[in-house]
Amino acid sequence: MRPLLAFFAFLAAPAFAVTGPVADGCTPEALQQRYNEGYIQGVEDIQAQLADATAVMQSQVQAQLDAQLGHLHARNEADLATSMREAQERALRDAVNTPMPRILTEGAASTTLPMPAPAAQAPDLPEDPSQLAPGSRLVIDNAERLPPALYAELMAYLKS
Repeated sequence: MRPLLAFFAFLAAPAFAVTGPVADGCTPEALQQRYNEGYIQGVEDIQAQLADATAVMQSQVQAQLDAQLGHLHARNEADLATSMREAQERALRDAVNTPMPRILTEGAASTTLPMPAPAAQAPDLPEDPSQLAPGSRLVIDNAERLPPALYAELMAYLKS
């Protein structure tokens, strides 16, 4: 039986033999070349997919950062506005409660004169600054009490 099997294998061998372009593509060098080309193509395809996914992730992260920075900026602006308003209110409160600087006339700045307490001052000031006696000493401890004309004259004097 063995010789018969060997005979049929000998006759069938040319039918199964690979010839032509298929046989040329099955050389180890050609197979390695095709493997390398397929591997390189697969790496390029994966890189393209990763590039797309990376671009999407970068845009999402940038959008999140922009939103967070927007919230931080808005909160900082609100905090700044609040602190500015509080500082202005505190400055106005302090300005009302703090006496104005004392302005002395006719060389009184070079001599030390006792200043009467604010309660001892005359509460009524003349409406017209020309009614003040020459050499009058003014102590301004609350600018709201000055008549508008006197305040305007005082500011004009200080600016000159």
